[in-house]
Amino acid sequence: DDKNKSIASKLSTSPSSENKREKNKSEGEVKEETEDECLVNFYKNVHCDVFGDQLLLLGSKDLVSKTRARNHLFNVLGVRYVLNAANDVRGADGDTRFTILRANAIDVEGYNIESIFKQSSNFIENAIDKEKVPIYVHCAEGVSRSVTIVLAYMILKRNMTLSASFDAIQKVRWCAQPNISFWQQLIKLDGRIHN
Repeated sequence: DDKNKSIASKLSTSPSSENKREKNKSEGEVKEETEDECLVNFYKNVHCDVFGDQLLLLGSKDLVSKTRARNHLFNVLGVRYVLNAANDVRGADGDTRFTILRANAIDVEGYNIESIFKQSSNFIENAIDKEKVPIYVHCAEGVSRSVTIVLAYMILKRNMTLSASFDAIQKVRWCAQPNISFWQQLIKLDGRIHN
């Protein structure tokens, strides 16, 4: 019995066994790196950088819905503020690494999203203009509510027209499309600010 254990021990630590383990380990690491690269590429596709300075990031719930995605948001993108524009998305709620504002907007015609323009714009301004840290603005799909809030910020705090703001967003997020009543409220805001 002791002789068999000794032989088994030698076989398990033989150079060919070690090489196989190292080879498998390195293949596993390569596979893991490839998986991480895939995730990074996926995350790149679910958000956009509005001004090209990595401060105002806009997108969907995909970057806040899972812990691994929030880790990417925090560790890779450096986000410290999250503005959740959606009433129906939990987002980063409870993740104490982020300062979070929940706008709780409902994506239906007739919803008064204008009531949150000032608070949301101040929150975005505080993050990127005062503290100079990235903010992630999202709703469920990153198409209507979050886009509307970012457009309002651009009008109110950057003194951009609605047309110029929407052009800038569409260049980096082709799917951006606020619903019709959000458009009406943005047009009203634009008229008030730019006469």
